Amino acid sequence: MMLNNLEKKEIDCPCGCENKAISLFGQLELDESKPYYDSVIFDHCDEPHLWVMFISGAWDGYDTDCAVVIHSYRDSEGIHSFIESKQKSPWKNQETKGVTVLTRNEILQKDGAKEWVFDHWKYLVHNQIEINERFYE
Repeated sequence: MMLNNLEKKEIDCPCGCENKAISLFGQLELDESKPYYDSVIFDHCDEPHLWVMFISGAWDGYDTDCAVVIHSYRDSEGIHSFIESKQKSPWKNQETKGVTVLTRNEILQKDGAKEWVFDHWKYLVHNQIEINERFYE
């Protein structure tokens, strides 16, 4: 297993406030799976939020690379993570040419897909230093 951090930059917060967010792009190498990740982490209402888009090769039934979007936040009750639509994400205005962004329903209908998504999410959150430090501080 390996994590390759390829790019880090500071961006405007996706919620529109005056704060800055951290954008991280890289690649995970878990077994045969080598998805890229694009992530944005920021604080909103004193809670850390993390958006991750995993971009993999084509999934069964698709001719293009596929992606899935996850939104996570931490509050006094713990960490909450959801498969979200691209339209609600920091990438809502970005074109994803040649990539099919899968919906929550598409992920839940495919055997093993939800587990794949959250296994990769867990690996990223626990092993990417900036995400881990900010999300688990």
